[in-house]
Amino acid sequence: ETSTDSFGSKKTREHTMNELFFLGVAISIYFFASFAGATSIFFCKNGDNCLAKSIPLVMALGLVAQVLYFAVRLENTGQIPMSNMFESLVVTSATVSAMYLTWLRTYKVLWITILSPILAFVVLGSALLLDSSVMPLMPALQSSWLTVHVITCMASYSAFLFAFALSVSNSRSVSSANP
Repeated sequence: ETSTDSFGSKKTREHTMNELFFLGVAISIYFFASFAGATSIFFCKNGDNCLAKSIPLVMALGLVAQVLYFAVRLENTGQIPMSNMFESLVVTSATVSAMYLTWLRTYKVLWITILSPILAFVVLGSALLLDSSVMPLMPALQSSWLTVHVITCMASYSAFLFAFALSVSNSRSVSSANP
């Protein structure tokens, strides 16, 4: 399905049902993980993490759903899904999940476990509000370096989100230590 935008560029198509399915699964998983984190804050006592213990597995499932989305989108469009703002935010959400799972092995901070799914959910939810149509890349962007550039930028944005989460975690622990 092809249409033309106001600048005369051809938009190739919108999402297929498979793509929507995988994004729907990912955002639902991140919502569940956010809910699990919120219940851990308000309803768990004496250091009991309740549902927070399930968050790493749930986040891994969300990351798998997003990787499957990327594979289906690549197969359907024939180009790496990193060419517009929608796809960049989806990549950012996936890198938030990947960084969380990587950093969890080193830093066992409960607040990171609680904030990471919220960050992934908000970023992916923001992406779903944007235009997801695929347009052919202009010749200057038809390079293998585009993929490297986008992944690096989105990973740095995810690292910034984690720095934010760590600062919230630190301010929370400092404020609870000083009544």
